Amino acid sequence: MHQKALISCRKQPRGQATVELAFVLPIFLLLLVGIMEVARVIFIYNAVYTASREAARYGASTGLATSGVHRYDDCAGMRAQAKNTGILAQLTDADIAIAYDSGPDALGNTVVKGTCTGAENVLELGDRVVVTVTKTYTTLVPIANFTFPITSTTGRTLIKDLDVNWIPTPIP
Repeated sequence: MHQKALISCRKQPRGQATVELAFVLPIFLLLLVGIMEVARVIFIYNAVYTASREAARYGASTGLATSGVHRYDDCAGMRAQAKNTGILAQLTDADIAIAYDSGPDALGNTVVKGTCTGAENVLELGDRVVVTVTKTYTTLVPIANFTFPITSTTGRTLIKDLDVNWIPTPIP
């Protein structure tokens, strides 16, 4: 009889593990969803930043595009470069803005030269192509329905009408 009394004293209350799980599971799931959302924000930011940088690099490079126009005037080529680079961010043409400027003046104000189409005649050597990519971030789990824009702007100096066949005169 002494052994039966010891066994009955060691029994734990029923349902204790279930109550502990009920307290811990929501906190664990919230933490897991939070980590996934932060990782998604970082991923989309990286895709937007890289897309703007690659599109500006494409537009600032010398030569002709496959369509026969100069690369700095190839709007479709710059947009395609941005969309191919940021493919997993699902960029659209509306997310990509292309403009030209001559950089800041003496007062620090930017002198805008125009947008992508038809800017060929007003551009000079030293002007910049500026590509702005914007993607709106929306949470996957609609708990708080949280949205905000992620934007990256990259400017690159154009190389236009530069004589690359120039031969320097020898120094005596």
